[in-house]
Amino acid sequence: MRAKTADVGAIVLRPPRRIDVVLAWCRQRPREVTATALIGLTALAGLAPVPATSASASPSIEGVAAASERAQDPAVVVGERLYALPPLYRPAGGPVPVGKGMWLHKLDRAENGDVGRIVNQAKSAGLSHLYVRLGSSRSGFYARGDLDRLLPAAHAAGLKIVGWDFVYLDNPSDDAARARQEIGYATAAGDRIDAFSADIETRSEGTRLVPGAVSTFGAMLRQFVGPGYPLIATVPRPTPKRWFPYNELTSFDAIAPMVYWGNRDPAADVAGAMAALAPFEKPVMPVGQAYDMAQDGAPASAHGAPSKAAVERFIRSASDHGAKGLSFWVWDTATPDQWAAITAARLS
Repeated sequence: MRAKTADVGAIVLRPPRRIDVVLAWCRQRPREVTATALIGLTALAGLAPVPATSASASPSIEGVAAASERAQDPAVVVGERLYALPPLYRPAGGPVPVGKGMWLHKLDRAENGDVGRIVNQAKSAGLSHLYVRLGSSRSGFYARGDLDRLLPAAHAAGLKIVGWDFVYLDNPSDDAARARQEIGYATAAGDRIDAFSADIETRSEGTRLVPGAVSTFGAMLRQFVGPGYPLIATVPRPTPKRWFPYNELTSFDAIAPMVYWGNRDPAADVAGAMAALAPFEKPVMPVGQAYDMAQDGAPASAHGAPSKAAVERFIRSASDHGAKGLSFWVWDTATPDQWAAITAARLS
């Protein structure tokens, strides 16, 4: 049994007991108990097939029956509420992607959405993986069509796809359930994303960054996908000026700090980030700057696209300090000089 504490109450991950799951559903849906009693009893008795249920904030009677028939599947207790969430799939395991990567914010902004050109450019630059945005707490999981277009072409070319999602953590269980949907999504040919990254931003970005929220989200997500699925936490660059719960990233396999240097020394920034995160004993995969920080409202001294030399310094420092993987934000603003530096780079 593993327990975490958050401001929403105790979080307990444990195998469900049939009576717990049924009683939890009854407490949450008292008006539906009478109407669904026959359905529930029939399902629990095994006299009729029960359709699988997707993850949701309130378990359905179908979910109750399915969970009670699978003692090995997880139940999640948040405060007084129990969420029965039997897996709909068993994600394939695999290593965290290494090598060089690039981030895609909106697919149609990269090469006008031409997946053939995206794949060709990625291969020409020696990229091994792409980060593709799939959704957020505000927008839901909206990128099924993007995955349908990109995954087959990328996989055919040997590129791995890391799906990423902006989690605001207003409701960690909802964020974990959405991530589970994104990880489980398959194209018609059966292609799925190869890894998942949670974009966990600072409070200034609107994230409900309170003690326990990140660990709650991470524990739920890990329980859903199992021990072998690669999970990456994309987080701010460590700095004494800003609090961030890096110690709550225990459920993730790797950490990708966003090292956007502006008018600072990129080599020093990435070296500092890797040193600060080294005690957590996870692969550190820094995200470098391929955009103008003016769009973020940065001071005028930090405006301007990073030079080729700056990108080269970032890559060299990351490699020298042990990074086996790195990436850049973002495809549609990367300049020819930046692409040239990325293309020429070799990680040791």
